[in-house]
Amino acid sequence: METDLAALAVGVLTGAATGFGQETVAAVVRMVRERLAATPRGQAALDGVEAAPGDEGARREAETVLREALRADQRLQQALATHLNVSPRI
Repeated sequence: METDLAALAVGVLTGAATGFGQETVAAVVRMVRERLAATPRGQAALDGVEAAPGDEGARREAETVLREALRADQRLQQALATHLNVSPRI
């Protein structure tokens, strides 16, 4: 089964994806926050998902922005996949 890397990473950020160790969570949250905060749209998505982690629309927007960033940055894609122990599908 392939994993949507952006959805999983945002799930870790919001606390919806569980079962990961503390170090993994810290690394993934740091990477996701840094990447989302790098653009105005990403910062707005980050603000939205952090203000309302259970909001479906906010989560989808954060996933969309992160997915676009992952397509543009193979190193980030591989780093997140490695931390989350999944194949790097976006």
